[in-house]
Amino acid sequence: MITNLTNFTKKNILGLIFLILFLNFLTNNLTGSSSGILNQLNMYKLGSFLISSFLYFFIARNINEVLHLNSMSLSISYFFISFFLFEMLLSLMQITTHRDLSFVLITLLWVAFFIYKKKYIDIFFFSIVYAILRIYNNLFLVNLLYNNNFKELNTDVTVQWLPIAESIYQDGYFFAFTNNIIENQSLLPSYIQTLIFKINFNLSMFEFIQPNSYLVVFLTILIFIDLEISKKNKTLTIGIFLLLIINNQWLFYLISNSLMLEGIVGFLFTAFMINFKKFILNHNKYQGLYFLFLGCLVLTKQFISLLSLIIIILSLLVVRKNSKVLLSFIPLLIDYFTKLILSLNTSIVTYSDGLNYTNIIKDILFFNNLELNNIILILGQLFIDKPLTLLVLIYFLSNFIYIYKTKKIINLNLIYFYIGISNFLFIFILYITYWKNIEIQSSYRYVVNLFSLYLASTAINLDYLEK
Repeated sequence: MITNLTNFTKKNILGLIFLILFLNFLTNNLTGSSSGILNQLNMYKLGSFLISSFLYFFIARNINEVLHLNSMSLSISYFFISFFLFEMLLSLMQITTHRDLSFVLITLLWVAFFIYKKKYIDIFFFSIVYAILRIYNNLFLVNLLYNNNFKELNTDVTVQWLPIAESIYQDGYFFAFTNNIIENQSLLPSYIQTLIFKINFNLSMFEFIQPNSYLVVFLTILIFIDLEISKKNKTLTIGIFLLLIINNQWLFYLISNSLMLEGIVGFLFTAFMINFKKFILNHNKYQGLYFLFLGCLVLTKQFISLLSLIIIILSLLVVRKNSKVLLSFIPLLIDYFTKLILSLNTSIVTYSDGLNYTNIIKDILFFNNLELNNIILILGQLFIDKPLTLLVLIYFLSNFIYIYKTKKIINLNLIYFYIGISNFLFIFILYITYWKNIEIQSSYRYVVNLFSLYLASTAINLDYLEK
């Protein structure tokens, strides 16, 4: 009996996690302690979200087919990043254009590529869906702009993220780049937010419209669909993801209900990481594109930027000698030389915020003036969100069990584990050295950066343990 119960539990851990979160969701709603996220939805916003989700699914599916990526999340990432890379090249050449010109040119290049691949019917249906989306959004614009029961939960949005998005959209990428509100902060995540707004609405002024932000939910679901796990576990993983965010107003706000960057950055990083093994070990016709676009992740935000750079360097030096990995340095070099030509300050990774890496390393090595109590405070801040804490604990535990079962600590399948450990390590180091006196609450956001990766890694490990 005990053996049967153990086997049942081992094969249904994801199901048990889903059940716990679902009961928590019901309890919160029955007791009136729900965060009220669902109250912010209405039929107009839901309609816009569904139509635009179908549009981006359609784009991702076609890119996936013509580039043979076997990944919907990576396909749509390529689509978004291609626009940004073109803007970077224009900036390097100091070419300023009308704000719509680069968008039109890259769109036409994608259309031409699909025509070259004989995707005529798909282009026709894409045009129909896009026309429906734009007509719908124009007809119900007033209803979509009305953010009922919504409130900003972080001053960063009004102080920096909204002005940055407005600058990119209304003044153009080159102007935003040369007049950046946050020195050395990459514009990639905010650029993607403005790109989605341009595709979905294309108004004269940038506006925060919730359905555009909700798209991060759809994009993240594509990650879990891409995972090489059973259909049952894919469904449960998607269910766990949805329960986690709709039952936590702050988490939902950070990931998909504001102009905060955690959701879009986490999506991009996880989309590339779940495909990393495939492209580092296997050669294919479009392998170079993966590494070229991977390099753009260095231009996102802490600590994703630093983690991306480390992964690229290790890929070149340790994992496998692959000359195409060198393409990953192109975005970083474009960014560096553009800033050099324009006499702007440069940094190795995005938004160094005055960090002196040499001094930080010395402080750690010589145990000099460290505020170790901040580690406890950071963990305490995470523990406030008990469902996310549960996920992180299972994430670590499942990886330890995977190591025990496989008897391997050096394995590409463990890349998600070492990324997670590194992220926590960087957070601890930052707050016990340079940010000793900075409020601890923001540490939660650095954990949330890898939210989708924690869940993807957990699902992969538990699926493996079921077999």
